[in-house]
Amino acid sequence: MADRPHPPRLVDVAKAAGVSLATASRALTGSTGVSAQVAAHVQAVASQVGYVPNSHARALAGGQASMVGLIVHDVGDPYFGEIARGVLRETESRGYLALISQTERDPRAELARIRALRAHRVTSIVLAGSGYVDAGTEADIATEVRSFTAAGGRVAVIG
Repeated sequence: MADRPHPPRLVDVAKAAGVSLATASRALTGSTGVSAQVAAHVQAVASQVGYVPNSHARALAGGQASMVGLIVHDVGDPYFGEIARGVLRETESRGYLALISQTERDPRAELARIRALRAHRVTSIVLAGSGYVDAGTEADIATEVRSFTAAGGRVAVIG
């Protein structure tokens, strides 16, 4: 099997620009310690080779990704569709990506979605239509939400 070409990585940009990996990273993230001239050169090389930053790697390095999670009961329901439209409008205006999932009114699915969004290092979670009456389910979801907010995440509940 032939080697498949990989998308350009930061190490490829650094090599092509003739700078260290750390300098390339700082130049592309706008961090201090890199002159405007070097930053412009690295950014031009990155554009030339088609480099796109890896959001998962950035999330690992910085703790969070520029993503917001939205959990609704049913994306086809007009009520939840309007909520999704508003979340998309706001996230896009701020340069964030929205991850939308539905639970089909299954509390176990809601808990699983919260955990999955946390694993993806989202900055915020919007829960729309939650509010189960089963004490066990409520406790599990509340524990997960408290853990997320204690780690710096933000949660909004629409009910």
